[in-house]
Amino acid sequence: MIIKSHTLTHPEVTEHLMVTNFIKIETTGLSFKNDALFQVSVLNCATGKLLVNTVENLKEEVSLMTIFSEPFCVISAFEKQFILEKLAFYAIPAPLSYDLQTLYKNFKHILKLDKVNTAALFKHLGMKPSAESGYAIAKRIRSVLMTHGDPLPIIAQGLAAISDGLKLLSCYDTLYRTLAFSIDEADFMPHHITFKGDFLHITGLTTSPLTLDSFDAGSQLQLSGGAFTYRREVTAGCYLHGETVRFIQKEDLSDTSGLQSPPSLYLLYCDTPLYGNIIQCLQCDITAHLRQSCHR
Repeated sequence: MIIKSHTLTHPEVTEHLMVTNFIKIETTGLSFKNDALFQVSVLNCATGKLLVNTVENLKEEVSLMTIFSEPFCVISAFEKQFILEKLAFYAIPAPLSYDLQTLYKNFKHILKLDKVNTAALFKHLGMKPSAESGYAIAKRIRSVLMTHGDPLPIIAQGLAAISDGLKLLSCYDTLYRTLAFSIDEADFMPHHITFKGDFLHITGLTTSPLTLDSFDAGSQLQLSGGAFTYRREVTAGCYLHGETVRFIQKEDLSDTSGLQSPPSLYLLYCDTPLYGNIIQCLQCDITAHLRQSCHR
């Protein structure tokens, strides 16, 4: 097995994911039954140490399986499924794992993405991948394995793929930290925010164990099975908890200095909402609903 070690300096962007390793794999094809895993690039998120592990013989695939003994995150849903299928084939217990493609799907509506794949994500974020396409790198690695050629190009591919993945992970982390919040030791993670007619709808996940269906003068909160649904009538004017709601056209945003005084709820009429302010108001409303339920 070829092992190349590097040390990278990177931000601690995976803390909330509770993963130890960020991983990029290369395979000979799309079938876990008929194709092999031949390269695994592993970035240890705590130490910044990067290992690119490549087998010289595809029959040595099983030797790569020990890499997946700790929680990990990969870029695509395919990579995660391929790894899990291989672990099952070799009767090796699977650790906690995530893939960025699925995590970003939670924000598909917020990001206004028609589809969620690596190409679409890089395009949305205005980035260009530095790693080669799957077909190109697979062809290159087959050539190296068959001819026992110079492994440095495929090791460089592993480095580039990890670098691309960290860009996506860093952007996800920023989005996560913008939207997530905690109330009374329970975490709330909005996934879907829509504004239609005079109603704001927000759904997401929560660690709160409560089951609740609460109403007040202008909003409704439902908690059940680790999920929450929030619905609020939104028209210009003042609300029960002191918010001032205004509709702002896109062309009115040249100077946003006057929009920094919460708790005000600002919406772009028929355009992208200013989520930071909406999240502040959502947090205030959920807190009020929870307190109200405690006094019943």
